Amino acid sequence: QSSPTFVGFFVSGRMGRFGIVMKKVSLLLVFISSLYGQAPDTLFTRTFGDVGNDIAFEVHSTNDGGSVLAGRINSSNDGINRGYVVKTDLNGDEEWSQIYDDGGITELYSIKQTLDNGYICVGLSYSLDESGHLFLLKLNSFGEIEWNQIHGENVDYLEYGRDIIQTNDGGYAISGIKYFDQNLDESKIWVLKTDSLGNALWEYTFGNGNFNFGSSIISLDNGELVVAGSKTVMDSNGGWGECGIVLKIGQEGNEIWNQIYCSDSLDIYSIRFQDHKITSDDGYIMTGYVVDEFYTKQILLLKTDSNGEEIWRHSYGNSGNDQGYSLEKTQDNGYIITGYISNPSPDLYIFKLDSLGTQEWEIILGGDSTDSLNDKGYSIDKTSNNEYVIGGYTSNYGNGGIDFWLVKIGSEILSIDQTPIPYNFVLHQNYPNPFNPVTTLRYDLPEDAMVNITIYDMVGRQVNTLDRSQQTAGFKSIRWNATNDKGFPVSAGLYLYTIEAGQYRQTKKMVLLK
Repeated sequence: QSSPTFVGFFVSGRMGRFGIVMKKVSLLLVFISSLYGQAPDTLFTRTFGDVGNDIAFEVHSTNDGGSVLAGRINSSNDGINRGYVVKTDLNGDEEWSQIYDDGGITELYSIKQTLDNGYICVGLSYSLDESGHLFLLKLNSFGEIEWNQIHGENVDYLEYGRDIIQTNDGGYAISGIKYFDQNLDESKIWVLKTDSLGNALWEYTFGNGNFNFGSSIISLDNGELVVAGSKTVMDSNGGWGECGIVLKIGQEGNEIWNQIYCSDSLDIYSIRFQDHKITSDDGYIMTGYVVDEFYTKQILLLKTDSNGEEIWRHSYGNSGNDQGYSLEKTQDNGYIITGYISNPSPDLYIFKLDSLGTQEWEIILGGDSTDSLNDKGYSIDKTSNNEYVIGGYTSNYGNGGIDFWLVKIGSEILSIDQTPIPYNFVLHQNYPNPFNPVTTLRYDLPEDAMVNITIYDMVGRQVNTLDRSQQTAGFKSIRWNATNDKGFPVSAGLYLYTIEAGQYRQTKKMVLLK
């Protein structure tokens, strides 16, 4: 049973980008329900934006312990949406923010930190003559534009990117949507692969009529891509319903397989996937929503094997209009989801599930149950110390209208015998990078293994063997002080660092400055 465990005042007020904005003092209600486990603390909440309708569509945890949020801002007198990015420090305080205007409507739906510690964004650029195209934006570490690209071929229709990742070759992969009629009644899932400068290398589309939507994209170690979204299907009565879909795509844009997931009955009921991740057994986990036979919308979690064959599915929520938007894997091989739950108006919702989908705890953030204002979580990301940041929007708090909302919750509270174990072998980007003279290399070891960590120069000569030892599973790190095997300082330049653990091998680049 949920009950308010913390009640406080949320106060905001500052000099806005468009002038002085009024302070708003609101009562922040945090409802925590511990079903089978203890919910983590809510560490802070922060709002950003001005007096218009400003929405954060994605949050990404950054290498320096802070966060970056991307979305749209609508605070000027012309009522036009513009791209908006906010960078915060570890405590959620703003370090910088930038507005991006491509001459019309601009919205940024996804942001990721790149290998050079800059950022890549994707979204929509909608010109005032009503043609909308995919907008690709590369920023440096301060949010300044390095380059941008527009992709799309249908002059009068709508095309945009929904999610973006950086791939092993330094380029980018994007999932999105292409409409093929002016009434926006027919669309295809769109996957676009680019080089490191945003130039198109290949594209793939899926769907042959009605509505098809590409939501999220992940990259596998072998360079293949997995995309989740939805497609329309005809039910037994000749009406249209919606089914979830997962597609696996090869390195050259060829489809390897697709799997479609529908409700138990196809009669009008719908499933849509909003986000997905790879699981510890190389399967996939998807969240989104399902519309059941009573026409109520519930949060969906669906688990598959590595070929997309369904293993189980569960639905959550009972308000009649609940939706999951984003999920992360947890230290104990479970899952944490954010979205919203109607209470009776939407409140930001965070809840934890074990590895089989049994709910353990929930956190509801929003106003009291009598208001008609909305608060939603659109994105969740895990930090390097296993805390979580949630991005979305709030109507109850901030500077008026709708504001970016950043929420941070603590790490999971594990029992004594629950030692956190990673899901997969991962070699993270060193931090800081560039560096002088010390940097930290982090890696995730999901099982006991003999580990070799070696530094090479750009011609392949071995510089330093940092570690060669048998190690137990866990989250690991090691420092390099820019010296060689003999302890002498090395010259400035580009270096490679490689980890070998069992059958796993991965290499990344780093830059030493002097």
